[in-house]
Amino acid sequence: MGLDHHRWKALAVASVTTAATLLGVSVASATSRSMFKPPFDFSIRDSRQPPAPGGPRPYTATGLNAAWSVIAWNIPGGDLPSFQRSKKGADTIFVSHAAEASVTVEQQPDGQARYSLSQDGAALPCNTSEGRPRESDLFAHPNEAQNKFETNAHLAKTGSVKINNLASLISVATLSYSARLSVPHRECPVAQGAAVIALILRDPVDRQTLFYQVELSQACGLQPDPRAARCEHLAKVPRPNFFARTAPFGIDDPLPLHGQPFLSNGETKKLSIDLLPRMKAAIAAGPEGMSRDPSHWTVTGYYNGQIIFGGLRMETTWANVSLIAVDKKQD
Repeated sequence: MGLDHHRWKALAVASVTTAATLLGVSVASATSRSMFKPPFDFSIRDSRQPPAPGGPRPYTATGLNAAWSVIAWNIPGGDLPSFQRSKKGADTIFVSHAAEASVTVEQQPDGQARYSLSQDGAALPCNTSEGRPRESDLFAHPNEAQNKFETNAHLAKTGSVKINNLASLISVATLSYSARLSVPHRECPVAQGAAVIALILRDPVDRQTLFYQVELSQACGLQPDPRAARCEHLAKVPRPNFFARTAPFGIDDPLPLHGQPFLSNGETKKLSIDLLPRMKAAIAAGPEGMSRDPSHWTVTGYYNGQIIFGGLRMETTWANVSLIAVDKKQD
């Protein structure tokens, strides 16, 4: 599953010891650090395509200095509505709801937060106006911007983290996942979806961008054969897929290839994934024209969320989200 080029360009613009120990990384012999501030306050950014100069701009937020943003791509109603605030016991709840997509942020008094993303394919056309299968994305990501709504969430200078200098790059999250057919049921030429975590990588030498997406699930909706058979096969026998073989490049890398099964419907799972080995393998196996020199590539961004085509209803709830860089041991 991929992102169209406008969205790639927009996104491109746009406890450490515990996490390392989960994967057997020795923190005594290497430096570990969090790559961004944890999610708490969120903005929502406009989804106009092509985006405004400088990338999509925020128009609503749960509070001042939001370190994270949400963006909804390709929903018929345009932008999501502004956040509405309410209380649930001691927690503060913010909701932005539209028929096609919704965002809920639940902030706790101790400074922790979780956020839920929901999409409903019943409100989405099967195809674009050009007749192509319609992809709808709902993503959350740490901000780089400084403006009246947002503050910079990144704890390392953009482009300063070179993958060749890392021993591990550990993505951590507690994820609750559900996917089912939208109501009323309907068949579309393409009907499938996935929850994802992703990195944006940049090669400043060859001036290339790579979107490295880990598919955490594989949901199949009502679609004609052979598409339906292909989707079911990939759920059982997953494989990596370069969905964009020209710049900007993009690859889907299924979770089972990282040694963990896909999330199943209704499951909550604590994820801890060292992205580095398979990410470097993807670079080495890149398509013609893509830089295959790992010393060139740097980490410039992160996002998570979900992608759907066709008549699916999907919801993900995210908590304890972090990305931990573990440097190689210095001699």
